[in-house]
Amino acid sequence: MTQFSEAPRVIDRDEPRMGVDFPLADFELRIMADPDVLGMMYCGSRGRGGADRYSDLDITIWLTDEALAKPDRIQHYLSWLGEIQFVSWSQGEFGLSCNSYIGPGWQRAELGLLGSYHPEPNPYFHGVTVLKDTNGRLASLVAASGPPTAELTRDAARKVIEEILYEIGAVTIQNVRGSHYHQMHNLCEYANNVYTLLAQLRGHEGYTVRFVERFLNEDELALLYAAWPQAPERHAIRRAARGLLEWIRYVWTQVEQTLGEELGISLGEAAFLEAIERPYDWIWQEHLRS
Repeated sequence: MTQFSEAPRVIDRDEPRMGVDFPLADFELRIMADPDVLGMMYCGSRGRGGADRYSDLDITIWLTDEALAKPDRIQHYLSWLGEIQFVSWSQGEFGLSCNSYIGPGWQRAELGLLGSYHPEPNPYFHGVTVLKDTNGRLASLVAASGPPTAELTRDAARKVIEEILYEIGAVTIQNVRGSHYHQMHNLCEYANNVYTLLAQLRGHEGYTVRFVERFLNEDELALLYAAWPQAPERHAIRRAARGLLEWIRYVWTQVEQTLGEELGISLGEAAFLEAIERPYDWIWQEHLRS
C-alpha cells in the first residue's frame, strides 16, 4: 500500500478553534474524556482548514462496539454540539450517520458513528484533522490517504461525449412533444457532464458545477451559460440544445489537444444540426395547416 509522507494534522489543545461562529471547545472536551470514544476526526472543509462561517460540521466518531449498540447514540453525541433542532439519521452496514441542524443558529452538521470497522485509505480522509486517536489507527489512515486525483482518459471522454450527442436527439423530440420541464432538467445534467470532463482534464474533480467559477474562464462560462436552458419553454430549450453542441465541440477540442490524440468520434456536424432542427419545422408546418 502506498504511503504518503504528509503527516496528519492533530489539533493542538491550545490553538483557537475553527469556526468562531460555532463553539466546539466543550464538545471536544467531552469527546476527549469519554472512554467509549476511541477516536474522532473533523472531515470536510473544517478538517482541512478551509472552513469559513458558512461551512457545515463534518464529524466522524469511532466508538467501542458496545457503545455503538446502545440506544440513541446519534442523539447522545449530537446533543453535545448543542440543542438539536432537526435530525435525520440512518443505520448502515458499519454504523450510524445523520444530517442535522443544531444550536440556536441552526448550524448544519453531519455526524457519523462507527464501531470496530475502519475504512481503507481514501482521498476523503486526506489532510483531515484528528482530534482523538487512542490506538493510532486514525493517524495511519490519514497518512495513507492521498489527495484526490482526476485523470481523464480518452475512452472515458469519448463515452461521455458520444452519449450526450445521442441524447440531444431525444431532447429535441421530447421538447417538440411538450416535455419542457424534463428536457430542461436533462440539458442541465448534460451541460454539467461536459463541464466535469473539462475539470478532470485540468486535474480537478468538478463535483458537478460546484467549482465552476474557479475552473472556467469568462469565455468558457459564456459557453456553459448558453448550454443552460433559461426557462421550461420550447424556444429556450431549443436554444440551449444548440448551445450544448457548441459547449461539446469546445470541450471535445480541448480534450484532443491536451491528450494529444483524436477521440475518433465520427459526426457530420452540419447534417446533425439540420437533423435536430427539422422537427421544429414540422411544428410550423402543422401550424400553417391548422
